[in-house]
Amino acid sequence: MEHVNGLLLLGILLVSMWLFELGRRASRASKRKANMIQNEASTALESDGTELREKIIQRHLDALKESSGRYAAEDATRSTMRDIIFYEGVPTQAPREYLYRWRKRSGIRQEYKDLSTVVERRIRERLRSLEAERRATEESKGREDAEAIIAGNKETVEMFFKVAERKVATLDEYGDENWDALAAEVQRCVMKIGSREGLERADLLPLFDPKEMGAWRFNAPGMMRWRIVAESLGAEFRRRHAASTAPKDNDQDLLAMTPIEFETFVANMLKAKGFTSVRGTPVTGDQGADLIAEKDGRTIIIQAKRYQRPVGNKAVQEVIAARTFYKGDEAWVVTNSTFTPAAVALAQSASVRLVDGIELRKLTV
Repeated sequence: MEHVNGLLLLGILLVSMWLFELGRRASRASKRKANMIQNEASTALESDGTELREKIIQRHLDALKESSGRYAAEDATRSTMRDIIFYEGVPTQAPREYLYRWRKRSGIRQEYKDLSTVVERRIRERLRSLEAERRATEESKGREDAEAIIAGNKETVEMFFKVAERKVATLDEYGDENWDALAAEVQRCVMKIGSREGLERADLLPLFDPKEMGAWRFNAPGMMRWRIVAESLGAEFRRRHAASTAPKDNDQDLLAMTPIEFETFVANMLKAKGFTSVRGTPVTGDQGADLIAEKDGRTIIIQAKRYQRPVGNKAVQEVIAARTFYKGDEAWVVTNSTFTPAAVALAQSASVRLVDGIELRKLTV
């Protein structure tokens, strides 16, 4: 009987030990699973937090509007950081002061300071992009408006090219073209067109002198079109002037010129031959002269005629009258073509020099 009881006690003991070991193993497995779940939850929370931060940042970036305000980027950064920090449940960390002071405030998490630097950089980049888009849009609209203004004032613009060519082609005391005259003529032309468009002189002055009424008006949207008009006139004049002064190789080149381009061609040829002064006459009321040239103390009154047919008496009569009016020593008629017999006879009797297309190529004075 005692032997049986001993065996029974031993069995109970072994079962107890086995059950204890099973419980211990189950406890360890449970802890491992709990830790795994906690880690997974922590990772998921961190991922969700990063995504949420990005959503908040993107929402603020999308809400930005172009601004020239001095503190626009800082204000937007502060607002973004407040939203992020409030959502993460630590409102005492949120910036209430200037950013540079907030970043120096004790107790602010370094990760928030670092994040604010990244956010501020992205906001500034976005503001610069918005500013560039605005300027590009205004520039495009201004260019369209400027082209319409120029097209609607074609006669005035063509007159500008003619007047400017005569003035620029006049040599100064150093033998250089008078390019200072171009800016003045551009201003005159823009002022004339502007007055027809209902603008006052004071409205356009900042185009030519930004200090006149504040530089901000120079870049104002309404001024953009007029700035482009002025720039376009100057650029087109330079292009035309360069084309008119380029060497011409044949008669077709001369025939392709406008009358004012031919005058410029003749003026440049005279300059190349050593004339110390070659200037144009007034566009209106020129009294029959296109150019007045000086060399070796002589003043020569010149009519320049770009013709496809022979030049007749009228040009000779006009230059004779102009010689008297301008008190010239000589009178010339210069053409790319030829002269009629009547024009030749009149010129000989009045001591007028005739320069035809052939002589024009080998002009010597």
